[in-house]
Amino acid sequence: MIRNRLRRATFRLRTLPEPPEGLTAALLVAATASFLSLGIVLRAGSAIPSGPAREGAFGAVLVVGVVAYNFTFLLASVLVAWTAWSTRARNGILAVLVAVLLALTLAPLPASASALRSVGLAGIAVYLVAGILSSSPRFAASARQRPPRRLTMPMLLGSTLAVYVALAVADALAAASVAGTVRLSGVAELGGIVAACAAPFGLGCRWDRRAFLLASVAASAFLIAALRTPLVPLIAMWTTSFSLYLPIPLYAVGLAAIVYTLFERVRAEGARGAAAGLWLLVLAGIGLKSTYEVLLVLTGLLLMFTRPPLRHGQSVAARPTSRPALLAQEGGS
Repeated sequence: MIRNRLRRATFRLRTLPEPPEGLTAALLVAATASFLSLGIVLRAGSAIPSGPAREGAFGAVLVVGVVAYNFTFLLASVLVAWTAWSTRARNGILAVLVAVLLALTLAPLPASASALRSVGLAGIAVYLVAGILSSSPRFAASARQRPPRRLTMPMLLGSTLAVYVALAVADALAAASVAGTVRLSGVAELGGIVAACAAPFGLGCRWDRRAFLLASVAASAFLIAALRTPLVPLIAMWTTSFSLYLPIPLYAVGLAAIVYTLFERVRAEGARGAAAGLWLLVLAGIGLKSTYEVLLVLTGLLLMFTRPPLRHGQSVAARPTSRPALLAQEGGS
């Protein structure tokens, strides 16, 4: 009896499918709530005069933010471990790299060895980019998705890779007490803007009037607020580690591109994984000062660059998720 139960449990574990969309959705909700409450509301609330009402309201926001923060950490860890296990049959090297980085992220490393996390993150980014550039994925020819243009996908991958390689080198230099950290952080910031501008084209966005209108409103609001109050650069530094040392219109254009991509891709068939990964990368920023940020970046990279594209005429529901179905499809194709 016990042996049969163990066999069934082992079989279910071996044939574990990809993480469900509900887990990703819960992670996005928790990460967004943590970002808004701890990163924006509490930071911007410092400009409000103190009083009993303010203290009570911001105390409640702090509780919500802390709970969302812990749920985000837990869900991201589960999603990364699940992804590593479910992809071991298709890509054993990536599964091992993800498992090692997850162990490094969760381990209580000393401050002198914290650079190993950013170095491991850069290694996974290099592996993912090399795998995508060396393959020839086939994108679905549907009304909601178009193949990325020839130069925009390498631009998106290259700029994303530059961000995390620059951060890894900066952390390594900081650990060795060598100058150059500030310049490399600037390179990472510029790479983030380039990646944001390339995202709509690299992820196959189509023209959407409502997405363009929403992106224009968001960019205009950010531009006006950044020029009229010094609180915007401070919030940007606190939440995403962007110092806004470049001309403000560049950040506004990057924000518009991100908003357009998220609004258009989240409604496109088979593209929600890329939109979710992009949003997690935005929430994590370019600081990588904590294990929380490293987990968000790792999860975002996996969601953006490891979900296989849909074949011609294949719907999301028809995509195989379990190991036997994947093997059967690979054998018949």
